[in-house]
Amino acid sequence: MFTKNIKFSLIVLIIFLANNLFAQKEKYKEEITIVAPYKPDIIEANKINVNPLIKKSVLKKSDVTYVFKSKNFSTPKSINVYKPAKLADEKKEKLKTMYLKFGLGNYTTPYGELFISSPRSKKGNIGVHLKHISSTGKIKNVGPSDYSNDLAEIFGKAVFDNSYLSTSAKYSRNLLHFYGYNPADFLVEPDKNDTKQIFTLYNFNLKFKSTNQYPEKLNYSSNFKYYHFSDNYTVKEDRINANILFDKDFELFDFTDKQNISLLTDFDFYNNSSVYYKKSNNFILKFQPNIKFNLANINLKVGVNASIVSDSVSDVYLYPDIELNTCVSDSALYFYAGVSGNIHKNSFKSITDENSFVISDIPLSYQNNKFHIYGGIKGHVKNNFNYSISASNTVFENAHFFVKDTNFVLKNKFTCVFDDGNVFKIHAEFDYKINNKLNFILTPNFYSYSIETEDKPWYKPEFDISLSAKYIFNNNFTFNTGIFVFDKMYYKSYTGNNIVIDKTIKSAVDLNFSVDYKYSEMLSAFLNLNNIASQKYSHWENYPLQRFNLMLGINMSF
Repeated sequence: MFTKNIKFSLIVLIIFLANNLFAQKEKYKEEITIVAPYKPDIIEANKINVNPLIKKSVLKKSDVTYVFKSKNFSTPKSINVYKPAKLADEKKEKLKTMYLKFGLGNYTTPYGELFISSPRSKKGNIGVHLKHISSTGKIKNVGPSDYSNDLAEIFGKAVFDNSYLSTSAKYSRNLLHFYGYNPADFLVEPDKNDTKQIFTLYNFNLKFKSTNQYPEKLNYSSNFKYYHFSDNYTVKEDRINANILFDKDFELFDFTDKQNISLLTDFDFYNNSSVYYKKSNNFILKFQPNIKFNLANINLKVGVNASIVSDSVSDVYLYPDIELNTCVSDSALYFYAGVSGNIHKNSFKSITDENSFVISDIPLSYQNNKFHIYGGIKGHVKNNFNYSISASNTVFENAHFFVKDTNFVLKNKFTCVFDDGNVFKIHAEFDYKINNKLNFILTPNFYSYSIETEDKPWYKPEFDISLSAKYIFNNNFTFNTGIFVFDKMYYKSYTGNNIVIDKTIKSAVDLNFSVDYKYSEMLSAFLNLNNIASQKYSHWENYPLQRFNLMLGINMSF
């Protein structure tokens, strides 16, 4: 096949060359017919099935060795010390260490009060407080009503790294008269000394408390209190109260971050003696464990109050101690509710603090608040209006109510009767601060008693309301006004034949006003006006209070 192709190519070439050589010779013509076999063939193509590959050149890193030559440099032996930047010392106002206040009012009423304290110190302080007020004025249609109250007290506080210790010792002497009778009803006026009563008190308090800033550490607080209380008729009462509180944060349960566990132990001991009754010793021992949970913005306290009372016999009382509270609206509104109970002794001192005109051999008892349920809300609006509203209901046993004692000729002293029942109470407080110079506080209270034996809750009003206002003018004058309103009160009265009659003490409105004028940092003056309407009213039967009362005085500080 290859030979035929060569032959064919040579013949074509010869023809082509011959044609070019004799193309200009038009007269010569020659025809050649070549007869030969011809079969064209196409060369078979072969695909190269190989992908191109570019070989990457690989550079091999050579190992490099670094050689460090150590060389010692001499350093100076002394270092320059630069003082840190220091802020200017804040100018602290120098506190006055002595404050003296004295005045004089109608009804021949002198008044004086003195405070002396140590200078400002981070380690603690010590001070003295003295006070006297008395009156020799007379009230129409009653016996001599002069009185005097004296007080002397020393107090101090020592501050440590994580705790502090505070203490105080006090002596007080209060003289009064049982003036609840009309001298005109007697042919011979009773001797003034026969109606005199003197209460003397020696009091000592001691408190030690930790101030740890970390709740996971153990916190504690302990208190010790002692007083000796006596009257002008051989009655003596000693009380020792000691308690200690421990609390600490734990992580016992997974559904809350932390829990706080606390335990309060309280021991209350009384010793009473008098010529009227035998000497007695009794005490109340309380254990109050509880645990507090925090769930989001809800706080829950669950605990119990176990009280052991030891008197002529011993008894055990158990009460719940549960409280739930929560805050909403960015702490502007706070809800709370709880249930509890307790038992306490109506001691001679607590009764005379409430009513000074009682007999010396007044019966003493324990009041058992079996069930106390409460709840309320409190909060603020725009930081100038604060409010608090609460309601409670207490089921009690052996609560005391005052009635006249008929064993004395003058019938000018009170004793106690005891009853069971319950009291529903609504308490509210509204504090409206218009600006830094004007402020109003309104406090209403409403009571509803239900008792089993007595006809009425003697000397207990159904409501009382107080309204106070304070206004500062020109930074020199401070005006205060107060209005106190209480509803009528029922009391048990006796006729000449000892027939019991329910009577009432009328409701009253007591309006008071005072102004303080600041002359300088050291000297100021005050004027107090009490019972401006000069109303004749009383809190106890046949014991009217002084009517319009005025006192003028000065204040000095050094």
